[in-house]
Amino acid sequence: YFNDVYKFEPYIELAAKYIVAYDLQNALQRLKFSDPAAGVKVLNECVDKMRQESMSDSFLSRLKNYHRASNKNYKELVAYSDALFERYSRLLVLRVDLSYLTQHSKIDQLEAKQHRKRLFENTRSNKLFADMVGYVWKLEHGASKGFHFHVMFFFDGSKVREDGTIAQQIGKYWANLITSGKGMYYNCNAVKHRYQSCGIGMIRHGDDELRDGLRKAIIYLTKTDFYMKLQSVGRCMGKGTRPCKKDARGRPRRDVTPVDSN
Repeated sequence: YFNDVYKFEPYIELAAKYIVAYDLQNALQRLKFSDPAAGVKVLNECVDKMRQESMSDSFLSRLKNYHRASNKNYKELVAYSDALFERYSRLLVLRVDLSYLTQHSKIDQLEAKQHRKRLFENTRSNKLFADMVGYVWKLEHGASKGFHFHVMFFFDGSKVREDGTIAQQIGKYWANLITSGKGMYYNCNAVKHRYQSCGIGMIRHGDDELRDGLRKAIIYLTKTDFYMKLQSVGRCMGKGTRPCKKDARGRPRRDVTPVDSN
């Protein structure tokens, strides 16, 4: 099932390949109950083959390419959030998970993509997003949950407060209007006190602890890619336009034009 939706990290893919090739479930049964020597022989052969392939040039090349892309995504998102802090003295950071009701969890990638596009296109005219200065989204898929989005919204902290309330309003907007009643949401800001390292809520430019928490939240946002990647139609991650540097001669300009074309 997962092979149809995700591309696995090369080591995980390698292990799965040889588990099937050597029928390790049967080998373990023989090791434990009927023929220990034969079971050990199969396991040793399997490990040797895995070791040989893992040292091959083709495997090492795949491994390097896989992790290069994952690390690039993380670095880009950290640089994006840092650029926002260079522009704004404080940011109100929201984290909302946008998904679908159980009876609509079979919604396909194309429809989920259309909902996501509609949401961010509407931020240009909806007053709810008037003070939004940036965003990051990530598409994921779960066996029971179906397609869903992890989203961070960045608001100008000098103009808005009450992050839990705004996050709830965004969640309801997704659930009731964007998805026409098919959606649901989880408001992470409403329970931010539960996080050991909180990287959401009001964060000031010079608050190193909270900014470190934000970087950890970004790691969580991108963590799936380190183990398996969604085989998406188009992009599975996006962000707003990187802001211009703050002009010391006047008030900063707001620039959150969506850059997602997929």
